[in-house]
Amino acid sequence: MNEETLSEDWTKPTLTDRLAQRLIEEIRSGALQPGQQLPTGLELSKRFGVSLSVVREAISTLKAEGMVQTRQGAGAFVSANTVRPFRLSQPQAAPVGAQKLFELRTGVEMQAAALAAQRATPPQVRAIEQAYAAMEAEIAAGGDGVAADVLFHRRIAEASGNELFSKFLDFLSDHIRGTILESREGEAWPMHRDEVMAEHRALLQAIRARNPDAARDAAQAHMDNCLRRCLPTGG
Repeated sequence: MNEETLSEDWTKPTLTDRLAQRLIEEIRSGALQPGQQLPTGLELSKRFGVSLSVVREAISTLKAEGMVQTRQGAGAFVSANTVRPFRLSQPQAAPVGAQKLFELRTGVEMQAAALAAQRATPPQVRAIEQAYAAMEAEIAAGGDGVAADVLFHRRIAEASGNELFSKFLDFLSDHIRGTILESREGEAWPMHRDEVMAEHRALLQAIRARNPDAARDAAQAHMDNCLRRCLPTGG
C-alpha cells in the first residue's frame, strides 16, 4: 500500500473518528470488499501515520457499527452485510434499473459539483485530484478503476460542504458501483475509455476553475453519457 499520512491535518481528539471514516469510505467504495481482511494494525499505522492505539480504536468503532468483524488470531474482516440506514430495494427485490438510478442521481451530482466548485477547500480539491489520478492509473494499468471512480464522486460530494450529498451517495454506492462495473465489462469499454476519462477530467477542471455552471454542465453530461453507455443500445 502507498503511505498516506493523516497526521498532518488530522489531529486529536478527532483522529480516531477520521481514520474510522476513511476505512468506512474504502468499504463503501468497494476498495475493501465484503469478507476481505483489513490490513494489519501495523500496516494501517504506517499507511496513515497514526499510532497503533488509534488504529485499534478505529477498528473498534467499525466493529460497533457493524462494518467489520474481528476473529481472534486472524484479524479484522469486512462484514458480509454492512449496516446501511437506507436501501433502494429489499433483499430478493428486482434490481434497480440504470435509467431509474441515473434519473435519481443526476440532480444530486449536478448540484454537488456546482457547490464543490464554489466551496471546495484546497485539501478537498487535492483529494478530488488524487481520486482522479488513481482512476487514471488503474485504467492505464488495465484495471476497471471502479473503486477510484466511486471515490472521485464521493470526494466531490464531500467538497460540496453539505454532508447529506456524501451520505446520499453512500446509500447508492452498491448500485453506483454495479452500473459502473457493468459499463466496463463489455467489448465497447475500450472504445469508451478515453471518453469516460475526458468527462471526469472536465468535471475536475471546472471545480479547479471555481466555475459552478461549468461543473454542473460537466456533471450532467457525464450522467447522461453514463446512462447511454449502460443501455443496450448505447453503443
